[in-house]
Amino acid sequence: MSTTGQPSPEQREAAARLDWERKVGHRRDSVAAAIAEDLPAPNDVRAEAGWGQVTIRWRPVPGAAGYVVQRADRPDGPFTTIDHGGGDVLAVPGPSYADTTGRPGVDAWYAVASLTSADGSHGPISSPVHASATSTPGSVDIQVHAGKVVRPLARPWHMVGSEHLSQLFDGPNERGIHVGEHLVTDPQSSRRRFGWRTTSSASTGFGHTAS
Repeated sequence: MSTTGQPSPEQREAAARLDWERKVGHRRDSVAAAIAEDLPAPNDVRAEAGWGQVTIRWRPVPGAAGYVVQRADRPDGPFTTIDHGGGDVLAVPGPSYADTTGRPGVDAWYAVASLTSADGSHGPISSPVHASATSTPGSVDIQVHAGKVVRPLARPWHMVGSEHLSQLFDGPNERGIHVGEHLVTDPQSSRRRFGWRTTSSASTGFGHTAS
């Protein structure tokens, strides 16, 4: 404290840094990093093989700020955290992660650990599970029950290309039909031909616009 009763610049700077660390900063030697050791490993960890990837899923752990996913060539390790290309922060939000860095057809063992901060130490790892990425694409099965109506299908957006809109400005054709005027003055024809829902007043050259 200075002689004027006000905090000195050094004291104000120290107080500001302490406040920043409490609200935003995460020091590696912080209490949060130590607490992370007490977080349990996730339960119900599963590994699902896919085309060029293995998807790992698990149940969220209360209090966890993120997770690290580790991989090994054997069930007894050694396990190392997968580098997913996210820079120096290897934590993932969970509760699933797709590993695309493995070799198709080669078994890999996976384990997951909890974190209380993105840069803290992780807790114990889960029981290992194994899977291998495949080199063939998967399949999608769709079942349709035509006799049971659940709800009407939403109308898909229908793009009207410029080659269609340009016909609004066409003059009489070889049969004497004024194509552009016919399209904007006959809404039913426009709907059938282009899928337009409405025609309303605006500037298309004929006092209408299509939508």
